[in-house]
Formats: sequence, structure tokens, C-alpha cells
Amino acid sequence: KSSRSFRNNGNAARGAAGGVKTFTRSIAPLLKALAVAATARFIFVQTAELETQRKSLEVLTGSLVETNQIIKELQDFGAVTPFTSELIEQTKRLKAFGFETETLVDTTKRLANVAGATGADLEGIALAFGQIRAKGKLQREEELQLLERGVDITTELKKITGLQGEEFESAMRKGKIGADLVNQALINLTSEGGAFFGGATKQATTLNGKLSTLVDSVQTLARTIGDILGPTIKFVLDQTTKAVQALDRIFKRFQNIGKLGFGNVLGAENKAREDALRLTKTKFGDDVKLGLFGNKEANK
Repeated sequence: KSSRSFRNNGNAARGAAGGVKTFTRSIAPLLKALAVAATARFIFVQTAELETQRKSLEVLTGSLVETNQIIKELQDFGAVTPFTSELIEQTKRLKAFGFETETLVDTTKRLANVAGATGADLEGIALAFGQIRAKGKLQREEELQLLERGVDITTELKKITGLQGEEFESAMRKGKIGADLVNQALINLTSEGGAFFGGATKQATTLNGKLSTLVDSVQTLARTIGDILGPTIKFVLDQTTKAVQALDRIFKRFQNIGKLGFGNVLGAENKAREDALRLTKTKFGDDVKLGLFGNKEANK
């Protein structure tokens, strides 16, 4: 009985396996089509995102040349760090907060090193430094935002100013710890010998960092393909849009005919044709026989 049971189970398993193989073969074309569609969508999304970011940054900097240079430098930096397109996004944020164009790339890289060294989110760190730049001074709110993310910039500021304890707190309350001092503290902390020096590139050697670098490489490849196919994609989209608009006009015409009645529309068109012919004959004489569209002089 056990032997028969095993044989029966074996036969059932072979039958199920055959069914699975048949099913796999039958849906293989569908899976391939879905893979192609997903790839095309991924390329389109990545290309469109970069183009949008480029246009936004161009508006902020006022120069396409500088924008392209900034994006290239950030992409090169992102290729060896865990950070991807968020570098461009945070650069836009810094520019909006008032950072000079010529310092954008350097500041973004330094903030990325801080984020890499502390494991904190780059967006939150960039937001805090942007608020400091906008206000022109360090206040308790931004100091706490940075401390919550493991960024102790206060100690470095105390070294720079020579103020300690209550003296430093009093100076900060009075607005004497300016944005320039904060920027200098950032430079000190991210330069060689500083606590956050090379923080971003060091993260690239971790498992998450290597995975992020791979994702970034795939996104870069997608954007490269998108740049090559961009003009063709835009042409197809333009033609498709025109076709859809033409269909919309046709259906609206049918809708209007339905509301007015075919007889009323036909009567209005005949009346317009008769008026056009009458006005043409009045101007050019009764020898006009072909009507408005058959007479070159009338058309003029």
C-alpha cells in the first residue's frame, strides 16, 4: 500500500509539473511583453525626472551651462556614493534658500558626507542648513534639528568663536552666530581630519551602499538611453496628442449636431454657402460659376 501510494504521488507530481511547464510556456510571451513595457516605462520616468530637475535648476540658476555642469558633477559624485538623484533635488533646495550658484556642488557634497557619516537623511540636514542660510544666523531650532540627526556643529562653532557655555548660548540668542560661521564649521568638519570627512564614499563600501550604487548605475543607463530616444519619444507624444485632439473635435461636432439636429446644421451650412457665393458675385461679377473655393481671385 505504501509503495502504491508513493507511485501515485509521483504520477500526480509529474502531471502537476507538466501542467506548470505548459502554463509557463503559454504565458512566456505575456511576461516578455510586460518586461519590455516595464523597461520602457522605467526609461521614460527616469529621463522625464532628470529633464524636470534640469529645467527647475536652470530656472533657479538662470544658466543652462551652469546647470548642466552642476548636474554632471553631482552625477559623478553620486556614482561613487550611496546617493542618487536626491543630490540634484537637495541642490535645488539649497539654491532656493539662497546659496550662491558657485558653491552649490561643494556644499551638497559636504552635506552628503555629513549624512553618510551620521546615517541621517540628507533631506533633513539640507533643510536645516538651508534655514540657517535663509535666516542668516544659527538659532536653537536649527541647532536641535542637526543634533537630532547626530550632527554636532555646536562644538565646532565653539572652537571657531572661542565662546563656551552661557557665552555661546547668549551669542546665539542675540543672532551673533551667523550663517558664514556655520558654513565654516561645515567646511572644517568635512575637510581632511574632520569628523565627517569622506562620509559618503565610506558608505559606498557597505552592502546598502553597493546596492545603491548599482541602482544609480541602472538609472544612469536608463537616462542615457532616454536622452538618445528623447527626440523620437517627444515626436510620438506630439503626434499622439494631435490625434487625440482631432478625435475630441470630431466627437464635439457630433455632439453639437445631435443637440441642434442634423437638418438645422445642414440648413445652416447651405445658407452660409449661398451667402458666400452671393458676396463673391457681388464683388467679382456674375461670371463666377465655381463659387468661393473654385475662384482664385475670390480666394485672395
